[in-house]
Amino acid sequence: MHHDVDITVIDYCEDSDTFVCLLSNVEDGSNFIEDLLSNGFARCNQTSLLTLSPNKIKNLRQKQEEAQIMKLRIWAKTQKKKKKKTKDFTAIVTNVFSGDSIIV
Repeated sequence: MHHDVDITVIDYCEDSDTFVCLLSNVEDGSNFIEDLLSNGFARCNQTSLLTLSPNKIKNLRQKQEEAQIMKLRIWAKTQKKKKKKTKDFTAIVTNVFSGDSIIV
């Protein structure tokens, strides 16, 4: 897996003094990106996928899903989201602040 790649840093964030998150595009002439995704070393990011063709995006997402199902590397401790049970209730609106907030 040792070969030259072009990395374009799009954005970064500092979550703490010891951890920095980089959002970047990795470009190479082979299937290096697919290997990273299928082995659980990377995840797809919607922002960086915007420059790719729909078929390429579908292929990359499929590689990521395979790694998630097999719980590889960064997916080892992830769990499926449990569906939340919704409860119906009856209430009376007593105050409307704006179109997105009310008091019941």
